[in-house]
Amino acid sequence: MDVWYRILLFIFFVKTICAQTAQSYWTVPDGQLPDFQQTFKNQQVLPIAWNGWDSDWTGEYLEGLSIVDLWVTSFNYDQYPYSQLLHENIDISKAGTYTWTIDINSTALGATAEYVLRFKPPLKTYNISSGSLSSSGFIILPETSNANPTTSARPAKQSTISTTNSATGLTSTPTATGSSGSSSLDGRTKAGIAVGCVLGGIAVGSLLIFALWRFKRKKRPSPADGVLTEHNEAPKGMIYTPQQSDDPPREYKPVQKCASEASERYFLGEVAELPTGRY
Repeated sequence: MDVWYRILLFIFFVKTICAQTAQSYWTVPDGQLPDFQQTFKNQQVLPIAWNGWDSDWTGEYLEGLSIVDLWVTSFNYDQYPYSQLLHENIDISKAGTYTWTIDINSTALGATAEYVLRFKPPLKTYNISSGSLSSSGFIILPETSNANPTTSARPAKQSTISTTNSATGLTSTPTATGSSGSSSLDGRTKAGIAVGCVLGGIAVGSLLIFALWRFKRKKRPSPADGVLTEHNEAPKGMIYTPQQSDDPPREYKPVQKCASEASERYFLGEVAELPTGRY
């Protein structure tokens, strides 16, 4: 029982390590948290940050594009369609940040408090049907609300852009922080995760084989149980020595059982007692 418990515990640990999602690469809002666990206020400065996505993620969600636009939209777009373009032509193959002063109009805030950030293929108008890399959903409250906002920020691995929005529009200033060799969760990080999953699978398989071997070994009969193996052979690894009897040899006489039978049968002239002991 203890062996199976350890196997199940190890499988759960491996699945937890391997459960990377596209959402988990967001650092602000924190992609490791469930939807609506983070609350912000209108006009609050939010330092949006991400760790970057490699070609596997962009190929699956953004048609292979790594230069995309950043949008904020209502979480349930079908229920209340709100969208706002925050910045264009962002390279998400590297880690980056974008400083956003939250500015949702009062009509939208009156209709819904649930919003989400999305990286979308470059388009002048929002297209809900196109692919996206979305953050966790979060709550935006009116500026006059008495509720305290919650901020949860994991530091980005590398800051590749620094952008601010102002009353006159958006400006972008490239920065030279970090180097390309340490950018984002690229192939090296993903390869490490893959190797960990493979090694975890091998370990789980080895534990299963060992458990089955132990189970079969416990079921195998032993000489102490008084059970003889097939053909009365001694079990492997055991030396069998038959017991010697002091009785004289018995005399066997041939006799014909009946006239119709041509072959001879042998019988013991008297009933012989078999030597005591175990074979």
